[in-house]
Amino acid sequence: MAVKKMNKDEFQTVGLYEHNAKCYKEVKKAYESGENVVGIVHATGTGKSYNALQLAYDNKDKKIVYIVPSNGIIEHIEKIISNSPNLDFKRDFPNLELRTYQSLVSLSKEELKKIECDILIIDEFHHMGAPIWGAQVKAMIETHEDIKIFGMTAYTVRDRNTPYERDMANPNTNELFSNKIVSRYDLCDAMMDGILPIPVYKSSYITIEDIEDVENRLDKSLLSKEECKKYKDMLLAAKERIHEAKSIPKVISKNIKPNGKYIYFCPPYSETGVNDIETIKAQAMNWFKQITEEDNIEFYTSTSQMGKEGIKNREAFYEDRTTEGEDAKDKLRVMFAINQYNEGIHAPNVDGVILGRATSSDIVFFEQIGRGLAVRGDAKEKFEQLAQYSKKELEEMCKSRQIEIKENYTKEDLIERLIAPTIIDLSNNFRYIKELENNLKNRVREAQNRKVETNPREIKIKDVSFDIEMEDQDFYEMLEDIKERLLTPWEEMYGYAKIYYEHYNDLEVPQKFRTNDGYTYEEYGKIRLGQWISSQRQITSQESERGCLLTEIGMRFETRKRNTLSWEEMYGYAKIYYEHYNDLEVPQKFRTNDGYTYEEDGKIRLGNWISNQRQNVPQESEQGHLLTEIGMRFETKNSTLGLEEMYGYAKIYYEHYNNLEVPTRFRTNDGYTYEEEGKIRLGQWINNQRRNVPQESERGYLLSKIGMRFKNKYLGWEEMYEYAKIYYEHYNDLEVPQKFRTNDGYTYEEDGKIRLGQWISSQRQKVPQESDQGHLLTKIGMRFETKKISTLSWEEMYEYAKIYYEHYNDLEVSQKFRTNDGYTYEEDGKIRLGQWIRSQRQVTSKESEKGYLLTEIGMRFGSKNSTLGWKEMYEYAKIYYEHYNDLEVPRKFRTNDGYTYEEDGKIRLGNWISSQRQRLSQQSKRGHLLSEIGMRFENKNSTLSWKEMYEYAKIYYEHYNNLQVPAKFRTNDGYTYEENGKITLGRWIADQRRRASQESEKGHLLTEIGMRFETKNNTLSWEEMYEYARIYYEHYNDLEVPVKFRTNDGYTYEEKGKIRLGLWIINQRYNIPKESEKIQALDEIKMNWSPRIQKEEVNNLCIDNEINIELNKTVISHISAKELKSKTTYLRANGIELTNEDGKLHEIFSMSSPDMKEKYGISLPEMIRDFYDVKQKRK
Repeated sequence: MAVKKMNKDEFQTVGLYEHNAKCYKEVKKAYESGENVVGIVHATGTGKSYNALQLAYDNKDKKIVYIVPSNGIIEHIEKIISNSPNLDFKRDFPNLELRTYQSLVSLSKEELKKIECDILIIDEFHHMGAPIWGAQVKAMIETHEDIKIFGMTAYTVRDRNTPYERDMANPNTNELFSNKIVSRYDLCDAMMDGILPIPVYKSSYITIEDIEDVENRLDKSLLSKEECKKYKDMLLAAKERIHEAKSIPKVISKNIKPNGKYIYFCPPYSETGVNDIETIKAQAMNWFKQITEEDNIEFYTSTSQMGKEGIKNREAFYEDRTTEGEDAKDKLRVMFAINQYNEGIHAPNVDGVILGRATSSDIVFFEQIGRGLAVRGDAKEKFEQLAQYSKKELEEMCKSRQIEIKENYTKEDLIERLIAPTIIDLSNNFRYIKELENNLKNRVREAQNRKVETNPREIKIKDVSFDIEMEDQDFYEMLEDIKERLLTPWEEMYGYAKIYYEHYNDLEVPQKFRTNDGYTYEEYGKIRLGQWISSQRQITSQESERGCLLTEIGMRFETRKRNTLSWEEMYGYAKIYYEHYNDLEVPQKFRTNDGYTYEEDGKIRLGNWISNQRQNVPQESEQGHLLTEIGMRFETKNSTLGLEEMYGYAKIYYEHYNNLEVPTRFRTNDGYTYEEEGKIRLGQWINNQRRNVPQESERGYLLSKIGMRFKNKYLGWEEMYEYAKIYYEHYNDLEVPQKFRTNDGYTYEEDGKIRLGQWISSQRQKVPQESDQGHLLTKIGMRFETKKISTLSWEEMYEYAKIYYEHYNDLEVSQKFRTNDGYTYEEDGKIRLGQWIRSQRQVTSKESEKGYLLTEIGMRFGSKNSTLGWKEMYEYAKIYYEHYNDLEVPRKFRTNDGYTYEEDGKIRLGNWISSQRQRLSQQSKRGHLLSEIGMRFENKNSTLSWKEMYEYAKIYYEHYNNLQVPAKFRTNDGYTYEENGKITLGRWIADQRRRASQESEKGHLLTEIGMRFETKNNTLSWEEMYEYARIYYEHYNDLEVPVKFRTNDGYTYEEKGKIRLGLWIINQRYNIPKESEKIQALDEIKMNWSPRIQKEEVNNLCIDNEINIELNKTVISHISAKELKSKTTYLRANGIELTNEDGKLHEIFSMSSPDMKEKYGISLPEMIRDFYDVKQKRK
């Protein structure tokens, strides 16, 4: 059943097969009839690219632009032409330009117009459903009046089974290819015509989780007790048999050829160490080693991040050679890919595909198997080779490979079965292959019933049954049967609704919300809870039994268009108020539109509502608990102190601290001492007086006498404008972050009294640009356009975010980042992507539909699980600093290890450092951390405030774990002594010790970071600490004391030991003047003054013991030379390998001392004692 090429000269050169030629004639016919847009929908693997090449070949005089989704497809098209004996690119396609969709994204309409184009070929045209790609292609068409368009795809539907599903050739809509398809040719057509072979399908993947899932559903079902028992008995029997199920390695060894060629499709979203490509490759190597020697196995990898390396791998796989260029035809060749081979790219002579990714999309499944079924390759050659064998020999071959055959098979049928590609499914996609088989049978039956027609279709296959072998198929069928009996009834859906309510405290479920557990959104979740809730709202009467049940769990039956807000909505505003002011002491007359800004005519009467809740809601109720969580005070005014008594406590506070700057959460029993459970909430009271009491009133006068500051959050417009002006003069713009708080107009302070960010945001929304105030704001850089940039929709902005992610592998977009193409920064770019990302972080719930889409492309919503967070980037910066001794990182510096420049490095350290320099205040916590490792901030402040000095003290404490700062200690970064340092930290600490009361607010803050307010008589002297250091040296023969080492005797580590010897040693290393006699004393007990020598020692030990430093850099960077040597000696003494087969260090190198003691019976100090210097101890 060899595939026929057309004999006619017109199609011989390009090499169209019969089905391609038939299609091409329809394309020509459509153009000749006056159509400008023509499309075809042909199955993956049937050679539709040849139709496009034929069109280009026939129109050599025309300018043709051929756009495709990826560079990999461009490689494939070029390969087709170069491999053809009849074609030459320059000669036969002189005006053909191959481009990706992405290459159009950054072009303006004018630039698109300049592209010469008579014919536009659009490959995989369903991608036009992507807002940005689609918009640019449409713009290209609009700018070329007489352009002809040819589109091809295997499937017209984009985003199948998602809320964004869209058919790009739907005849009932206005898509570019609606009613323009002239030829459809699916997998069934190709198999009926003998174009594609019948696949051999092998699967064995059923887990205990599958059974437990059905068991859980049984427990929730409304089946009778008898039925439940019957099914549970079946499941119990299945569980007992599960250990007999064939394992994946057995299926692999039975169906993989030792010299075969396969594509392994990996999951698109992976978990490191579980199902990432490297883990899968390591696992697969163990499977394949059962078939052939490791030296006979060649692995290739192709992912979107690999760039040139990916091209190298694809070319080697295509040409059956190793990546080093050696012949690999006799080896087992496996290409590990994610999405690269789903579309357009074929590798010739593939023996099959291994499906390692489960999919809920039949489109993805059929595209993947199409890679193995593809029409091009050496099928004819294989057919001729096998034709030399007898029928009996061919039958034996089939039996040895466990290929199912029938008695009536001819010799040709047997050969077809032997050369048919194998699909090995490791992810339970069984239903799709069965669906394909059933579709084929139905289509054949229909064709046979039409044989009476004048031109009946010739069916070239005799047996339409697929060779499907699923180990333990009875398991699968039993589970499917039970699942069908468990169709979710009303009661079960109500159960899911109840779970949702218990989790979110409402039933405002988005219409497209899908889930598997009732509260987590999953794009392909089986439970369409949103639709169900929406339908219940329409069809269920609130007064019915079901309506009552739904009402109990928060169902809202009235429509949203109402004048009064629900409890949940008012609670939302209360929450916003709490997040801004850190309490719920809302003035009775407080009205607002946004939850935190007072507006005289505001529609939300939050003050009234809070007052009402205080009176009517029991504190013990569910609503009471929710309100308590956001600071509600339920005690009535009668049970609290009167004005005179509270004023008395305020007076005591003033007399003690000389101000009334009382922290909001300050509680006390005596008026000045903070007590966590104190009964007098003085901070809240002061805060309340500041907001509610007029300064001119009698009470205001009394409070002013004891230091009350009435210049509060509600400053006048002119005063706030002055602060905005200061900000502009400092930063040269008004792009103020929404949460920016300050006291001076330009320095961010977490507890700053001036909420400048909120004010700017509010002005942008409320003030007309043409008004007097608008003109004043415009003068100092106000941007009045809204954040819905250039009228782009959410989906369009999301596509730009996606492009950024695909380019940089994260969504850590600088706030000021502007672009035209999604990844290139342009100062005047029209797309304000940085602002949009920041806005999504603030307003989009991670659990919402949009939140899930953003999470998929690396959005960090506060938790830092998906992409690299600030702390992780800081660690890379630290590595850079340790290597180069500064943070002058070039803007374009990319790396994978923190210090080596790599052109395609995944860590964009240069960008990050530049972004931190622009965005961070040097006085912020993060600014201080960066200053510690050499960040240059160019700060304009000369004198430092108490808070700024406190931050330096905090840095010192974090570095040395105490505040025993020598009086003459000067620094620039908070922990390094510098003789001419500008920060006289030692003097400031001594000053605070003398002047600050330990009971004051400042005293409390200092106590938290280790301030010792008692005199030095209670601590050990230098000489006493030196004696402990000498004991340590005599015991271990060095002074390599771990930083956290605490002891009571000088050499035994004790977690709560009173002697912090490790910290003391570090303190000596940095703080002792060079000429001091103490240096000589420490030299006598081998003080290591240069930790860098320690690093060299570690590296030398690694080299001596053949430890791969690069592979194990994470472990090595956190281990001392002594620890490394001790553990190495211990493992060798016990006959244990230092590394595993992959070169990674044994687990003991990254274990803590207690863990070692528990697992190996020896602690780190014991190991150092017994194994550090074995030779010396033997002497």
